Amino acid sequence: MAGKTKAQAAFEFLMTYGWAILTIAIILATLYYLGVFRTTTFVRPTCALEPGFSCYSFKFVEGAKGLELDFGQAKGTSIRVTAMGCSKGDSPVMTELDNPITIPSGEHRFIAGGDSGNIVTCTDENGEDLPLSETKPGTPFKGKIWVAYTEVETGTNRVVSGEITGTFADDPELICDYDGVCDPGENCCCPDPCLRLPEWRCWNNTCVILPHPWK
Repeated sequence: MAGKTKAQAAFEFLMTYGWAILTIAIILATLYYLGVFRTTTFVRPTCALEPGFSCYSFKFVEGAKGLELDFGQAKGTSIRVTAMGCSKGDSPVMTELDNPITIPSGEHRFIAGGDSGNIVTCTDENGEDLPLSETKPGTPFKGKIWVAYTEVETGTNRVVSGEITGTFADDPELICDYDGVCDPGENCCCPDPCLRLPEWRCWNNTCVILPHPWK
């Protein structure tokens, strides 16, 4: 009789708490799937520059696109931005801008990415280009930026620096569904950055699988 009572008690315990445990497990699994427990989820975008300068907007773009920065200034005089650097290290690795950007005081312009015509990539602690594995969407970045500029009126050259953190985002131009056909809106021209799998290549504007048809 006592054994039956213990068995019944154990059964009731499982029925009472088993569903609660199962519910908690399902909730935790759902949160994990949504990325709540991933460290990259909690990387807060920040860009802090010296007084008089601002990051009006910025974005880290996967692959070779690097940093997209809309730069603002309110120094009381127009400036011409000529170079920029972005690095995880403490030493600037400056990239001369193909298109120097003039910014009047109180205004902002894209100096990298956007409509600037400039591409500025970020480097690691040693000043080397970031490997592609560290520029994948969802990968966090924390480092520094430097912006070299010339005061238009005086010709004085200066450099402003600051801290920046963020997470790499998808490149909207890298669109390819790997079906072997370049559909409208897909980027399948050689060299093809959208073909992220090594066995895919572009041939006559068509995505093909290795071996190459020309081999």
